[in-house]
Amino acid sequence: MRRFFLILVLLAAVLLSFAGPVTKELNVSELENQTLTSSVKFGDFLVTATADKTVVIEPHAKTASDGMNFTKRLKLGGSGTAQYRSIHFRISARAKVIIYAISSSSSEDRKLGLYKADGTLVSTIPALGQSLEKGIFEITEPGDYYIASTNAGINIYYIRVEEHDAEAIVRPDWHTVE
Repeated sequence: MRRFFLILVLLAAVLLSFAGPVTKELNVSELENQTLTSSVKFGDFLVTATADKTVVIEPHAKTASDGMNFTKRLKLGGSGTAQYRSIHFRISARAKVIIYAISSSSSEDRKLGLYKADGTLVSTIPALGQSLEKGIFEITEPGDYYIASTNAGINIYYIRVEEHDAEAIVRPDWHTVE
């Protein structure tokens, strides 16, 4: 019985090692058109809004500089905080966050910020005024995070969070298995 249990545990470890990274995705093109006046959960993401600091999901066809096509946008409508005009998610390992975003002003580049849940700014990426670009945040610590504009309106088209296990799986040598 003990040998059977050990083999079962080893088999589970092998299968989990092939599972790959955990991926979370928010494709705005798949969401229903709406104006958010309170926080709403979309899969693994929470979009925050209030009655006076709304977030709008609306049709807007756009092609990114790398050829990705989108049919809707999420308009943050201004700078955000943890309570409004932000997009929250949780990670349990280091992660890469891929975002397609553009400034809501064609004449002004803006910055999209990645924040820890407590409001600490971790990093920024540009949201250009003239072209929809792919931006990437690298996160090294597990935890709760959110994305928000640092100063003015930004339109979000797509977010993908790819978690990667920070530790390699250690298995016993086969000759030590009974």
